Amino acid sequence: MVVQCKKELGAKVESVLTGTPDVDTLLEFIAAERLRSMPHKGDNWDKVLKWTESFARRVDVFACSISRFAGQSSEAARLIWGGCQLLLQGFGDINHLSAFQMSEEIHIVVLEKVMGILHQMGDALGFFLQHESLFTTSTAIQTSLASAYADLIRLTVGVMIHYRKSHTRPLDFPNINEFRALFGPIVDSFFLHRDRFSNEVWDVSLQASTVLRDSSITIRALRKWLTPQDQTLTFILNDRLGTRTARHELTCEWFDTTLSNFQRSKDDILFVSGGPGTGKSVLAGWILERLKRSPVRSKCQESISFTIDGTLRSQRSSLSVVKGLLLQLLEKNAGDLALYKTVSAVYERTERQNITDDLELAVWNAFSSALRNNPHKLMVVIDGLDQLEGGEAESLTLCERLQGVAKANDNVKCILISRPIKKYPPYLRQFAIQSVNSRDIHCFVDYSVSTSQELHGLKDAEKQTIVQRICKAPNATFVWADLTLQLLRREKTFDGVCRSLDSIPRALPDLLRQFSTGLDFTQSDTKAILSWLLVAERPLTLKELKGLIEIDVQSCSHVPRFTSIQDDVLKACGNFVKIRDGVVHFAHYSVKEYLLGLASSSKSLLPVAEAHKELTTRILAYARVALEEYHYEPNIDCKWDTSNNGTINNLLRKHPLLEYTTRYWVGHFSKSAMYDKSKGKHNCSREFRSCFPDSSLLALIEGKLWKTQTSSREAIWRHALALEVRKAIHGETHKSIVQCQINLARIHSKCSSHVAASACYFDAWQTSRTISGEKSSLAISCAKSYVGCTKSYSATTHSEVTTRTETTKHTEVTTRTEEIYKYIWTTCKDTHGAAHEETVKYAKYLALLYMQLKKVEQATSIYREVYQVCVEKFGHLHEETITTSSQLITVLKQSSRHDECVKLTQSTLKVTEETLQVWEQKRITATISLIEIYETQKQLQKAEELLISMTRGIVEACKTHHEDHVHEAKIEITLQYVRFLKRHKREKEAEKILVELWNEFKLPLHGKDCHGDGMLARIRIIGEEMKKMKLVTVAESVFTSLWGFYKKVSQHTSKEATLIAISLSEIFQTKKETHSEETILKEVFEATVVKTTTKKTVETTTITTCTALSSFYERESRWSEAVHVCSKVLLNLWPSIETSGSGVCYLPSSHQDEAIELARRLAICHHRERCIDKAANIHLHIFHACKSSLKFQDERIIQAAKHLVEFYESEDMIEKSITIYTDLWEEYRIVLGRTHSLSIKIAYHLARFCEHHQPTSAERFYLEIATACGQGKVEFGSQSIEAVLALCKIYEREKRFKDAQKFYHGLWLTFCNRGKDCGINPDTVTSIYHKYLHILEKQSDFSVIYDLTVQFKESCAKYFGTRHQLTFQATVELAKILERHESRHEEAIAIYEEVCEMTSEMHKHTSITETTTTTATTTETTIIEVKERLAKLYSCHTSTASKAENIYYESWDKVKRGHGHAHEETLSRLAELILFFKKQNTKECIHTATETLQTAIVEIVMKEKDTQKLFHSAEAIAKLYMTLGLTTTAFELLKEIRRQLAFADAKSNKKFKFQLRHGHTVDRRSFVFVMAFEETLNGKSRPTLFTEIMSDLMTETTLYESWMRAQKYGSGFEITLGIGARLSLFLKTKNREGESNKITDELWEMFLAEMGMGESTKRSGTLWEMFLVCVTEMAVEDTELTVIDAGATLVLSRYDAGAFEGSFELATWLYKYMKSHGGFSSQQNVTVGFKLSLIMAGRHSPSAKHCHDQKLAQKMMELSKSMLKEVLKASEQEVTSFSTMPLEVVSQIVSLLGEHRDYENLERILGSLWRARQHCSWSYKTIVQIGRRLSDVYAAHGHKEEAIDLLEDMAYNLRRVFTMRDPQTLDCYNHLSAIYTLAGQYSKSMAIHGDIISEALAEDYNGTYADSTAKLIHEQLQLLKRSYQRLGKWDDRGEEFYCKMWDESVELFREDRPVWSKNDNIRKWAVKGAPAGHKDLGCWHPPSEWGFHQQVKRFSSNGSIHSSYRHSIHSHHDHHDYHDHHNHHHHLA
Repeated sequence: MVVQCKKELGAKVESVLTGTPDVDTLLEFIAAERLRSMPHKGDNWDKVLKWTESFARRVDVFACSISRFAGQSSEAARLIWGGCQLLLQGFGDINHLSAFQMSEEIHIVVLEKVMGILHQMGDALGFFLQHESLFTTSTAIQTSLASAYADLIRLTVGVMIHYRKSHTRPLDFPNINEFRALFGPIVDSFFLHRDRFSNEVWDVSLQASTVLRDSSITIRALRKWLTPQDQTLTFILNDRLGTRTARHELTCEWFDTTLSNFQRSKDDILFVSGGPGTGKSVLAGWILERLKRSPVRSKCQESISFTIDGTLRSQRSSLSVVKGLLLQLLEKNAGDLALYKTVSAVYERTERQNITDDLELAVWNAFSSALRNNPHKLMVVIDGLDQLEGGEAESLTLCERLQGVAKANDNVKCILISRPIKKYPPYLRQFAIQSVNSRDIHCFVDYSVSTSQELHGLKDAEKQTIVQRICKAPNATFVWADLTLQLLRREKTFDGVCRSLDSIPRALPDLLRQFSTGLDFTQSDTKAILSWLLVAERPLTLKELKGLIEIDVQSCSHVPRFTSIQDDVLKACGNFVKIRDGVVHFAHYSVKEYLLGLASSSKSLLPVAEAHKELTTRILAYARVALEEYHYEPNIDCKWDTSNNGTINNLLRKHPLLEYTTRYWVGHFSKSAMYDKSKGKHNCSREFRSCFPDSSLLALIEGKLWKTQTSSREAIWRHALALEVRKAIHGETHKSIVQCQINLARIHSKCSSHVAASACYFDAWQTSRTISGEKSSLAISCAKSYVGCTKSYSATTHSEVTTRTETTKHTEVTTRTEEIYKYIWTTCKDTHGAAHEETVKYAKYLALLYMQLKKVEQATSIYREVYQVCVEKFGHLHEETITTSSQLITVLKQSSRHDECVKLTQSTLKVTEETLQVWEQKRITATISLIEIYETQKQLQKAEELLISMTRGIVEACKTHHEDHVHEAKIEITLQYVRFLKRHKREKEAEKILVELWNEFKLPLHGKDCHGDGMLARIRIIGEEMKKMKLVTVAESVFTSLWGFYKKVSQHTSKEATLIAISLSEIFQTKKETHSEETILKEVFEATVVKTTTKKTVETTTITTCTALSSFYERESRWSEAVHVCSKVLLNLWPSIETSGSGVCYLPSSHQDEAIELARRLAICHHRERCIDKAANIHLHIFHACKSSLKFQDERIIQAAKHLVEFYESEDMIEKSITIYTDLWEEYRIVLGRTHSLSIKIAYHLARFCEHHQPTSAERFYLEIATACGQGKVEFGSQSIEAVLALCKIYEREKRFKDAQKFYHGLWLTFCNRGKDCGINPDTVTSIYHKYLHILEKQSDFSVIYDLTVQFKESCAKYFGTRHQLTFQATVELAKILERHESRHEEAIAIYEEVCEMTSEMHKHTSITETTTTTATTTETTIIEVKERLAKLYSCHTSTASKAENIYYESWDKVKRGHGHAHEETLSRLAELILFFKKQNTKECIHTATETLQTAIVEIVMKEKDTQKLFHSAEAIAKLYMTLGLTTTAFELLKEIRRQLAFADAKSNKKFKFQLRHGHTVDRRSFVFVMAFEETLNGKSRPTLFTEIMSDLMTETTLYESWMRAQKYGSGFEITLGIGARLSLFLKTKNREGESNKITDELWEMFLAEMGMGESTKRSGTLWEMFLVCVTEMAVEDTELTVIDAGATLVLSRYDAGAFEGSFELATWLYKYMKSHGGFSSQQNVTVGFKLSLIMAGRHSPSAKHCHDQKLAQKMMELSKSMLKEVLKASEQEVTSFSTMPLEVVSQIVSLLGEHRDYENLERILGSLWRARQHCSWSYKTIVQIGRRLSDVYAAHGHKEEAIDLLEDMAYNLRRVFTMRDPQTLDCYNHLSAIYTLAGQYSKSMAIHGDIISEALAEDYNGTYADSTAKLIHEQLQLLKRSYQRLGKWDDRGEEFYCKMWDESVELFREDRPVWSKNDNIRKWAVKGAPAGHKDLGCWHPPSEWGFHQQVKRFSSNGSIHSSYRHSIHSHHDHHDYHDHHNHHHHLA
């Protein structure tokens, strides 16, 4: 169609495409067209615009979605949009089409038809987009979509082509009838494709997903798990839904208001309660129907439901409820892989991991998680809550579960229907059915009487009498009425009916008792059937009851009956039961409750326990008879045997009661009198024993049915009890016992309880050996199954087992395992021989077990035996022999039998030497193995000799054998020798050999006969080894030669060539040859991509090359090119990664890791390009794909989450980050458990993230980790150390020192008791000590602290050694503690001196290689600290002061020599020395301090060049002078320094002997020191001082350079004036008045010259002031102020200051200046001229002053008029309309004319603007304001109808483009209301305010914007009230409408709000009499300011219609489903 369109329209197509490049363009056009044309509401043009807008948006999203598989979809979309725009533009072109007789009416009608059909097609596109995630999963789906899109293009383009042709010849556009004939088939075809697409979605969505392909959990398995497995139960459930009691017409409608109010409320749960028989279940059905047909505020309301039936025991649990709800979600959300992942995760956990303790919670969490992605509002309806097992407590638990679900998901609400409960939780919204609705029960009874066959003969009046009497009965319920009607049907006459009505009890129990009198409980059938039905797990079918009745328990035989079982049941049970579809139900649950009471209180029925016993015995007797008749005994197998499925299914079909028997006999037995559940003991009766089946087939069926019927835990309990019962009846050695043991083992194995499973298999093995024989196939099968379980142990579990074995020597598990392995090994040897494959396999298993048990001798013996067997069977050189030899050598090494290792290896080598050529691989491998052994034994000479010998042998062979494989062997052995040399630090020899090897093989690469692939690969390895050894040049020659060869033979896309190219690029990278690196990578990449495109598959080489090339571009910051490279590969590897659909994505089937890495690179590159949305989309896709495609144990999920969170964090999307981590953590806890390592890992990620961004949440997650990983009560596990440390940090930060102390105590004990094994590193130990010490210091005495430090020192010495750095630190810490008490100073000094001696000794005896840099640095730091503290202690005593001085001086001198005088550390040491001198306080010390400081200053000034160091050293030394009290001396020194720096020949004076310039050149940077020194001495030191000093120097230099350049080259008057002004100002601020004045003089001379004034002009008066203003204003940086602007500003300021004469004089001067400089021909002069005219008129400001000098005021007014007149005249002379003038100017003109009330000119100007709006590029805001002012002019001029018409159109279209809440729309409607009021149309005014309030309530139905809505409604209510009072009554909508509106407002704002409290109840409004001050409320008033540009400025400066349009909250109900998809492509509202 694109081609056809180009052919038909020719060059016009390009204009269509370029004119409408995207949907925004069309939407801009539509919005602009609407605001320009302002169509009337509801007319055809209005509808066309609305439909086109909706259709265009849908096309945009759809085209983007199918672009991946539909070529030119974007161009086609542009054609569609262009066609739509052409059709719309045609409406505007009608005027010139009159020649063709085409009327506007015909065109718009047909256009309406076309756009109406396109609108319907747009709805179909919305349906497609709901399943966008499936677009790429099926060719069939893509075909349907592409075909539908093609039809859409054919229609749109076809109409456009026909339309254009119609305009090129005199033919009318086709009418409506012709349109169907021309384009009807296309429309039909489109909707046909839509139907096909709908049929394909469900199947494809499941089959195409990677998850379902790879996962062993199928959708069928999930459905089976969620669905009851009992076939009859499933039938009953489906039947119950299908035959729910019919709701009679007009019933339950009374609940509509309650339901609507609940939907609108903020409550989460509605609890509907009612007594028995009050119609609760019928109401539940009505609610579901109502929800399906009632949208909530135009949003879809979905619903799911569950009915809890008291007769279905297995469905009366909370778990059954949530499973049923999950099943419905699974069915509703077909293809939702997120839902699948959630459900399958909890399924896997509960069914396969044996985690059943929190099964119900896990399923509820899964249900809650599944609802998070549900975009629609969902109502959960649960009926029969009171029927839950567990009573009211369980009901309340379920309520809490649902409350949690609703709280976690804002779009979920719940309705619960139940009998009343005792205590209602506060979060429930209650509704009680106090009594049955009279209308409902009347409808029910009337319908029942009128349709009853028994009452058919009665007259209508008699029937009504019956209806009235039943309905008027007090407390009548539906059950009571139904039972009453059943009794009445027994009567034969109307009188009998009436007598019966008189005697019928009014209470339901009494009525049931009366019913029971009709039954004979002495009859065996009655008593038995009712007893069975009462205790049955579910309603029984007639066939099942027939099987029960026909069993004779005494003889355990089948006694058939010949009567109808249905008749027998009805006869026995009467009306107490109902039979529906062959299933026997109680008539109502109340009947069952009555019978249960009867069974417990009388002998009419069996007691419950006896009934269970009777039923258990009877169903087992039935099973025995059925299985004996079959004469079939299955083979017992340890696997899930499917060969018996057909037999079992046939059995179940043939014997209807057999399935019930198998599923439920254990449950009935456990509830019978034969079993004591509290003690777990049973006592089987003789009758029960005789009836129990003898066949093992029943146990086999149990294994099949029980594995999915219940949870794993319950299944295990059932199998265990069944095993006990069988053992009690049949003994320990019956065949069915083995089957039971195998069943139990299977369940344990399925739950990953491999230890328990292996125990069961072990028991089965022992039993089977007794039954079937020692070496029977059954015994072997059980043994092998045991082995399978032990092999399934995880490595961690096995490690734990073996560790315990070392302690206890042999545990039960290992003993069994050893016994089983021995059994299988010996059995296989006896059966198959020692050399058989299985014999060898199990021998190795046994040997491996011995190795794990440290039984090396036994393992060695077995391996020797196996090795000999392999040698005899296969020979020395067979792979199996070599493998066994390797295993044997490993064992021998562990037992230190090195000689035997050598002997064994030598024997193998000897065989290879005798049988193989020197170059063969096995011989080389054997040689290398022996070399490795020699190396291990440190026999390096032997190893090297062997290597050399092997190398020589191959070299010699190469002389006579020229085959490639011989030379390959040479290269390999030579490389082995090279690596040997490298391992032993002989790099030079290795390099020489490598180079020689390359020189030998490089020549053939350039010859005709080149090497084969193997040789080339080995040559590449030579290059790789060279690269590792930094032989870059030689390696480059290797790779270059290889690359040249591959290119020459056109194999440069091969895998080997790709590796070479990448290696070569790495060489170029090392050499920094960027161009060469890029060239080779691009060459390989482009070649491999072409190859990929051809083959349609992505190879590893392509991915590798892409990674290398993109890494290069990233390194070079060439992000767009990196994006291009990654996108190109991902297009084939993972095409869905860059889509923006909302569906769940998944990983590609191959190259998953590479795809993830490439996608992540792409996201990073997008991020660096600031394409945030694209980057976010890709990161999110990676994360969801990993979740959808990988198992939870896969760490790639966590990595994807981490990268996504890091991206969110970089963009400050903190809430999203936390949500990602939290949701993932919750899922891991559910699936893997809280203690799993991955759960801990993600918890750490979450906690660390919260610690940085939400510190208050971090504590929760760290506590979770500490709790999950804790060991014991006090100490902590290694995994929790980080979490505990973080908790301590949190507690310290929050001043919770008691909590911190508890955790620090635990950490400290953990370290002291476990040392290095606790996972705490030395640095952390130190940190814990210091922080724990800090806390203890707050509340403990010295002894506690001392003991802690001693413990620290002793523990460090114990675990790390006495010479460890940490031990030194601990020792120093002990000295510090002692240092606190003066009495213990001597001890501290002794410790410090000891530490110094120890460290010096260590330095003497420790070589450099034995000490790491970090340790040396740390030790040095410790020594420095020790010496400082020692010096401090020394200085406290006169006797040791000299020692202190030596330490201080030594420390300063050492740092000074290392870093210089100005270094920070040097200054610190200097300060310590100076302070020591000060402390001594002697003249000698002070003199020494002074000399030392002076020396430091001189050195710094003369040698230091770093400005920062100069600055900081000046500050530091100045402060030392001040500390010494030598400030005066410092100033004298400063003066001398300045003098010497200023004069080159300055000499030193007598006081200061230094000379700065003697032989040195002083750097100008030295002045930084001088300035900082002076400021600090003056006490003016501040943080910004350095910046200020540097800034001043730079600024002055820059300004002087600019000034000189401007003067020299003449940069223009105003530019030069600005530069000079800034320089003058700068100098003045620095107190350099002379220089500043000089610059000012030069500027004044320049100014006079420009103004044409003489140099003698005085510096006073107006011109001088003007000059000063210019200089002052232009001195501001980055100003664009001109002389005219400055002058106008001065005129305004003078006028406002009251200097009217000066202002007038300056305005006159400016007027003349403008005339002489171009007049009013420039826009600037026009603007200034108008501004001056306003100022002179005194109208420039509302608060402008007025000149009281009449003459002067007259002159000013004349000047104003002259300028205004001239400006307007200038615009007329240029023939310029007002629409082309600047709007600000026009607005000011309008404002001035408005003040003069010149309405005619105003109407003329504004009317011309309004008429010209369609031809101008004004913003919509400008157009609206012009229209608003024009309406005001109309109103002021008396043209009210014109004003109303204009405002009605404006208001409607503003509302269409924006919303009613938009300020512009509201303003327009309020204005329209005021005009209505002016015209006396009060009812219309009232309607406006009513509509605004109603729409505000509708838009904010949930109270989202409550505050703003309340304010809006309050304002509108006041206006509504005045309209009501003016009209004197309500309008046609009546009082009810407004009162309902008021009630809705009250409901919405029921909370106390200050604004809302001011409103009066609408029902209390007075008809007459407005409140004081409100009479003019809602009336129109002329605007105080007629200008419109100021109003425009109040809004956003963005003038784009669509930019505001797409951010509005539009109220079009036909776009809701569109927005959910469109947001992925555009940010439209």
